[in-house]
Amino acid sequence: MNSRRLFRAGEKSCAVCNDPLPAFESNSQRGYACTKTECRRTVYANLIQKTREIKEGEVICSLDGCTRPVAPGTYQLRRTRFFCCASHERKFYGRTEVGKCLCCGEPIMDFPFKMGRRQYLNKAHRLHHLSQLRVPEIAGPFAEVLDSYLTGEAKLCYAKTSFRAARNYLTSFFGWLRSVGVVELDGITSDVITAYMVRERERGVKTDNYITYLSTFFGWARLRHRMTIPSPIIHKFHKVRHSQALHRDYSRPQIEHLWRALEARGTCLMKAVVAIGLEAGCRISEIGGLRLSDVDFSRQTLFIEKSKNGTQRFTHFGDKTTKYLKQWLEERDPHCGHDRVFYTSTLAPINFSGYLQSLIKNAVCKSKDFPEGVESFHSHSCRHSWASLCADNGLDPICIMALGGWKTWSSMQRYVRTSKERIETQYHEAAVRGAEERRLGPETVVSLADLVAQEHEKGVSRNCR
Repeated sequence: MNSRRLFRAGEKSCAVCNDPLPAFESNSQRGYACTKTECRRTVYANLIQKTREIKEGEVICSLDGCTRPVAPGTYQLRRTRFFCCASHERKFYGRTEVGKCLCCGEPIMDFPFKMGRRQYLNKAHRLHHLSQLRVPEIAGPFAEVLDSYLTGEAKLCYAKTSFRAARNYLTSFFGWLRSVGVVELDGITSDVITAYMVRERERGVKTDNYITYLSTFFGWARLRHRMTIPSPIIHKFHKVRHSQALHRDYSRPQIEHLWRALEARGTCLMKAVVAIGLEAGCRISEIGGLRLSDVDFSRQTLFIEKSKNGTQRFTHFGDKTTKYLKQWLEERDPHCGHDRVFYTSTLAPINFSGYLQSLIKNAVCKSKDFPEGVESFHSHSCRHSWASLCADNGLDPICIMALGGWKTWSSMQRYVRTSKERIETQYHEAAVRGAEERRLGPETVVSLADLVAQEHEKGVSRNCR
């Protein structure tokens, strides 16, 4: 099936008049034409000699057992096999055994040109095998206790990504212990922890996140009687210090500049992704994982099935997201073989969040070919901007925390920044209220009993007269 790719402005020129072409997305072919009718006719006449046109339902997928039609379009004349989606093409050509997995021993099925190039079935098998080889080699005398911890309570304590971080930090720590002559857990003192922290700072490590993983390990070791001494970590001195991160939100002029760059060089996919980030506050990984069933245009909501912290939530989007998302769904290939909203240039699901970030960054950032572009683009800055704009518009902080998927107040607080305009407005409104209260004087509160007593005294005084 034809794969589509994005061409930058000026990257391609007209095959007839040689005028530079604006940014566009198209399938790979020998020549491209500008908007002039003569140029289009000439290029099409040259291409039609080497290509063929397939109509809707004319050709069936070449994969055994599949009866779906091939998408209509222009294909090379020399092509003999056609497929309804990229996954079926990979299944058809990827039936050759190119090797055995070093981790599990299962055969690796792939394209014939990958013969001898692949050693693992997937990335997970590669990481698992390398960890099994390197952890005992690096940890040395601590390999047995580390393996007991990683194969036991650590799998229950940490999520998938945190587990890898714990394994890497602990392996590095035990490898350093070997280099300084410490060969048992009871030999790890607070001075050893301090020396390790100093060494990490000298290496350029800016965070102390490993202290948390070490503290959890030492707690487990004492509970399992692997250590007889107290934990060597003194939290008053070895505590995790996090520097105050700068706010990364875009100002309103920066957002307008970003949209101008997207209108000039962006595709419908890029505009839809940025609109979701600015109007729904979704992370880039959440956007890449959206499915067609997660989008509800009638209520203007998105269902986030799996977020960073493992929670599910609904979030709302605006008119701009509706506009560009509908445009993208009209361009989206219905025969891509999956139900993801967005996909790569090969129609494969987006499993790497950096793909969308790089795609948009290459299109809108300033370059020699595009001096009007933005200085930089960070997809997570859209989430910061969304949180700040929600706060400026008066949305309740509890609602912001629920829509953004934050579990704690402090996590959300790092994203919200109050604008100078809102601070000045709130200050002047408070000053006006204070001046009005001073002009009217202090308010006197009278209870119902006091009011009855006053009326009774007035009546008695009248009778006395």
